[in-house]
Amino acid sequence: MSGRLFEGEATFSWMELDAAAPEGRACLALEEERCTLAPESGAARAIPYREIMAIEAADYRVVLHLSSGEKLLLHRLGYAYEDFLRLLFKQRGEILLKDMLMDEKVLREGFEARYAFYDSSGEVQGEGRCEPRLYETALVVIPEQDDPLRFPYSDMENLAIAGHTLILTTEYGEKVHFSRMGYNLDGFKEHLAAAINRLEERTQQLVQQILPGANPAETRQLVRLMREGRAASRSEIDAVSPRFWPLLEQKVEQSAIKEEYNYLKSIGRPEQMAMGVKRGLMGELSGDYVWFLIPVYSDDPKQPGNALIMESFSEQETAQATYLFRIAARDSSAGGAVDLQAETEQMLRRVNRCMLAINFRREPIYLPEEKLTEPQYLRYLYAMRRLPALAELRERFIGRVPHTSLEQWQQGINELLGATGRGAGP
Repeated sequence: MSGRLFEGEATFSWMELDAAAPEGRACLALEEERCTLAPESGAARAIPYREIMAIEAADYRVVLHLSSGEKLLLHRLGYAYEDFLRLLFKQRGEILLKDMLMDEKVLREGFEARYAFYDSSGEVQGEGRCEPRLYETALVVIPEQDDPLRFPYSDMENLAIAGHTLILTTEYGEKVHFSRMGYNLDGFKEHLAAAINRLEERTQQLVQQILPGANPAETRQLVRLMREGRAASRSEIDAVSPRFWPLLEQKVEQSAIKEEYNYLKSIGRPEQMAMGVKRGLMGELSGDYVWFLIPVYSDDPKQPGNALIMESFSEQETAQATYLFRIAARDSSAGGAVDLQAETEQMLRRVNRCMLAINFRREPIYLPEEKLTEPQYLRYLYAMRRLPALAELRERFIGRVPHTSLEQWQQGINELLGATGRGAGP
């Protein structure tokens, strides 16, 4: 049948409570967005790839863990086992590139490599054959037999070739080794470096527009602080250029949310604010937008606050909603005094890294869990379970306030802040 990427036969059983049900033979097919199981007797069943939460493969047996809680065991595929497994991971991976919030404009693809991913402690977190693919704001590693990995360019500290291996080091001490690329090794490094530089050039242009006449050293340091998607604190920016923050605020003052911004400053801790620039999700069509984080808290646990407020705006579109995240954990008051200033500094960095990890998608943050099982939102269910950054944002999420009228928006902000006392849930 046209549209089928794989056709074969397998023995299958639906597993319950870790025990296999009676087995049967079935025709097995892989298509662009689903796997189809057609038993010799009984109705065929189509399984969309986004319903497959996990894949276990060992000893020529494959177990599919579905979002429904079911487990499907497939074995006795014969010589077709390797092809089936490779295509299953590949097609599911393409769906997960969207569902794990990675999908954006592709700059370069078609490379092949062997990768090894090491965490900050040097432990191997994944290895094998892969396709390293360059997107507009991130490098995505698509393994043959694992889930995709995304590395934002703004997290990258160093690229180096050692022998026949390209070593990528992130700001957080993680490393990714790419090897067995043959003659493509140097070209891949050049394209990766060009993608990183392209985003830095956009930040440099913005810095120069805001601060014309800045010397090269000043510009370089500001670009490094505000690399695409990174929010720099006022103290960090002032240490490089005391002139830059007031000029950046002028940009906000000229926007549609100037009144909201001034209100948030009046109730927050402006000395701990952070601000940055992010490439829109639709690239050139949506342009860049300014985003900022304003902490609101009090040393008195009975006072409203304990929130990190996230706001953004762009020239192409008006702001849609303001997001609030909890600074101190709900039960932190039980352990004695809480250093909210220190916790706020940590949360500023955590929220920034988490937003970069999910490429600044907002919808999966605020949707209630019961909505995630609905067909139109199922794509977020896997992301929530697979991406620790998204799970953390959802755990800290207090609420969102749409931009309707200024009065309604302000009332909504105050209501959410009144529900953020340390030790109480929202």
